[in-house]
Amino acid sequence: MGDACVSVRLIRDVDLLAAISEAGGSTLLVLWPEAAYFPQEKLYLAYLDVDVIEQGKARPGPFYLGYRDWDCDDACVPTAFEASAKELAAMVRYMLQLGPTAQTRAVPASWQSKPLVPSVDKWANTCATKVADNRVVREYGERFWLNDPTSRALLSVAWRGCNIFDPES
Repeated sequence: MGDACVSVRLIRDVDLLAAISEAGGSTLLVLWPEAAYFPQEKLYLAYLDVDVIEQGKARPGPFYLGYRDWDCDDACVPTAFEASAKELAAMVRYMLQLGPTAQTRAVPASWQSKPLVPSVDKWANTCATKVADNRVVREYGERFWLNDPTSRALLSVAWRGCNIFDPES
């Protein structure tokens, strides 16, 4: 079995214009990662701001991805870090498959008919107020990919992590 990322190169701390020129017609991803852990809140966050460069030009519609675990103690951080890396990679692939948008911050048309968080049975509780304006773009297991309808962004959250604090869930 071959390496799934055989054509992927990691470039750090270089002259971006020179790297774009050297890459020729390749697709480049410029990633701006962030991660944080807040022990008092048991909150783990990881984010990626992604710019896509194709044929030497920025693709319209950069996107922002996030991963959040609401109930993460100190022992959970290494696992959350690895899980967030895998989840964010899957989200990047999904966003690249959606393709560019005509407007820089346009929400993809396929998301506009998705249900809002409060209209999904699992989220029909007080915890949903944290993400009430978000659409549920994808649901699998206990994880949801949510979209704030004002931007081209996805946030991966665990339903259980949020609702564990709700005595009725």
